[in-house]
Amino acid sequence: TWVADLKQQLYFGRNKLILKLQGQQQQASTRETGDRQRKTLAAVAGWKYYSPSEKSFLEVFLRQEMVDGEAVPLTGSAGINWQVADNAVTTFRFSRSYNIPTFNDLYWQDGIAKGNPDLKPEKGYGFEAGLRLSDEAFYVDLRLHSTTVANRILWVQFGGSWQPMNLDEVWSRGLSMKVGFDKSHQAWQYKNSFTVNFNRSSELGNYSAGKTEQLIYTPVITANYTIVAERGRNKAILQWNHTSRIYTTRYNNRKYSLDPFSIVNLHLVRHWDLGSTPLSTSFSANNLLNKNYEVIDSRPMPGRNFRVTVAVGL
Repeated sequence: TWVADLKQQLYFGRNKLILKLQGQQQQASTRETGDRQRKTLAAVAGWKYYSPSEKSFLEVFLRQEMVDGEAVPLTGSAGINWQVADNAVTTFRFSRSYNIPTFNDLYWQDGIAKGNPDLKPEKGYGFEAGLRLSDEAFYVDLRLHSTTVANRILWVQFGGSWQPMNLDEVWSRGLSMKVGFDKSHQAWQYKNSFTVNFNRSSELGNYSAGKTEQLIYTPVITANYTIVAERGRNKAILQWNHTSRIYTTRYNNRKYSLDPFSIVNLHLVRHWDLGSTPLSTSFSANNLLNKNYEVIDSRPMPGRNFRVTVAVGL
């Protein structure tokens, strides 16, 4: 695989023009599918218009992609960030997506998983609305989202093997909230943030029939709390992550679901100078409470584990 990316930004008064050109070539070879190759070229054009205060803006992005010389449907997004008060900003955004299957989706081959060369591209529309309230040391960020995707690609288990398939139409909708505040005490700086996401993802066919089964391996609730304490060249980061029940069958049979779990991780970082050479050392204790949990059925995740790293700047 090779990737090339060019970007240019131009300014005209309160207008900003963004131009991108992206190229990619991929190759794969398996006994079942033989040699495969894909060349992708994408052109992106974006426009932003800023208010006189530069705290509000309107933006439009368009993306045209060519895959092996053939154009795919035009995609893009349009949105507005509007400052309604000194400490309040609202966001509205619409988008259209078109995603061709990845090479792994199409041609992956190993002992436990197999690609599907017959996959169709995903096509979708999305909407997002948000509100951010903030002052010098505190902020609250609320976001609502709704996305409908036709031919949604999902990896499912058939017997002992995993393979991707297309779902007719999937509706994902939800709410996210992030709260953060900063505090200083003597020489210490503290940063706290709490994030929680509520997400329902279900097949529209099932929903219209009065069923709202959650997509497999898609938890309804995820949450994270992070506190960072920093003083001079020393930093400590404590993280708590929570994941709600995960269903592993399309009919949400609780018997075959994965239990909710919460994980705590600790990271300690120290920056040094060896003469004129910067050096940093870090120590990580992951799954500090040694919880037993799985994110994929029958594949236990590591218990308490440690990592030490040393990085030298050149």
